[in-house]
Amino acid sequence: MTARPSGRRRGVPGTWDRGVDYEGMMRRLTRMLREARESARRGGRRRIGRLADILVLLIQLRNGCRVGEAIEALRRFCETGEREVEVRIEKKRVPQTRTVVLPRSVTREDLRLVSPVVGGLNRHRVKAFARYHLGVNTHSMRYAFVTRLAERGVSAQLIAKILGHSDLSHLLRYTQKAKALEVLRGVGG
Repeated sequence: MTARPSGRRRGVPGTWDRGVDYEGMMRRLTRMLREARESARRGGRRRIGRLADILVLLIQLRNGCRVGEAIEALRRFCETGEREVEVRIEKKRVPQTRTVVLPRSVTREDLRLVSPVVGGLNRHRVKAFARYHLGVNTHSMRYAFVTRLAERGVSAQLIAKILGHSDLSHLLRYTQKAKALEVLRGVGG
């Protein structure tokens, strides 16, 4: 039996969710951020690219957005210097936007450092980084956020609004299945 990378827990059976623990992954990415920040200060496009990948994953985890939305948000954060930006919601026929908040651990200096490379970021690069360094797919970050909100008692309707979902069926199926498993495991006996 192989050990799971830290920050992971068992996902919901029958789904592609990898069961990423929000708090554990946030700690892990924040630790990686500190290391990458120091490395990026010493220069080198590759080191700065690593910092940018970590920032995208932090934004994705913090906001439950898709990786493409997180990349767009990082670009906007670099352009505007704001801590909240509006990004286009992917997978919508009619263009809609959602608010994305910059994680507290990300500094203005981080944004300044990655600004030269942020235009070259793409989802394939970030996905490969997440798979190689964290052992997860990027969409698991989105579901870690959803699970965290559901565990805190946030309604499925409000979670759907935050994520930009117009159809609750998929979200309800996931959150109810996760909650049912939690109840089942807690019964005891």
